Parts: sequence; structure tokens; C-alpha cells
Amino acid sequence: SYSRVGTLFWDDEEPRLHLHVGVGRGNETLVGCARGGATVYLIQEVTIFEITGIEAQRLEDPETGLKLLRLLGKSRSAAP
Repeated sequence: SYSRVGTLFWDDEEPRLHLHVGVGRGNETLVGCARGGATVYLIQEVTIFEITGIEAQRLEDPETGLKLLRLLGKSRSAAP
């Protein structure tokens, strides 16, 4: 079985995918976040849902250096 969740955001001029995956068979499991240099053994089809009406960005956290998800409030283009 498998489970996955993530976000897709614009990072400057290109889209960036942040994906967490959990897979298992029998008594063995593997969970984690795919990073650059990771070897991919299985390719899956995914469905992407767009959440509208909010403003969100991945911004660099000065303490960790990681780009963390920030929910910034209602989108300016959202209907009242």
C-alpha cells in the first residue's frame, strides 16, 4: 500500500513539487520526502487539486534554511 501528500508551488520562475511518500508491503515500510539525488523505483499517476481563495508561498526559514509553507491569508483574486 502507499500514501502520498505534498504541495506544488511556483519557486521564482519554475514550479517546485514537495512530496511526502509512505509505501509498504507486508511488515516493511518506507516513508520520507523525495529529495534531489533520490533514486526512483516506482512512478505513479497523481491527481492535483487546486485550492483557491488563499495566498500561500514556500518561504525560506532563516533558522533551518528550508523553504516552509506559509499561509498568508485570502487571495486578492478570491471572490468575496
